[in-house]
Amino acid sequence: MRCGRCGARTAVQPEPAPRVEPPVPEATSSLGADESWDRLVESWADDRAHEAYLAAMLAGSRLGEAAARYRPLVGDPARGGVAKKRLAAIAMLAEQALAATMERVDPAPTRRKLTLVAALVCALLLGLMFWALAR
Repeated sequence: MRCGRCGARTAVQPEPAPRVEPPVPEATSSLGADESWDRLVESWADDRAHEAYLAAMLAGSRLGEAAARYRPLVGDPARGGVAKKRLAAIAMLAEQALAATMERVDPAPTRRKLTLVAALVCALLLGLMFWALAR
């Protein structure tokens, strides 16, 4: 089945495969999501803390939760700049994760088929023209 918008081939499965959760890194396995967020807020100026938090949320497929935590802080004058930057990073990570799951379609077989059909049509028209002239 192909996507109507972009033409990417999508796999259709009769039953969804069971979801296997990836291992969660230390940052969220030892602490709950609330506690890891609280630790991040305490060290807000540390870029490495934000990167580790986003990496842990990406590994746990929880980027939406991370975005929901950063979004209310966009209006905060002290934390808004960092929150906007991290929301942009979350959007980029989500797009990359989505792009990694897409199956790319090789356009070469389609081009070959089109070329073959065009050659056959040309040969048919040329044959009809010679037949008409020979009559």
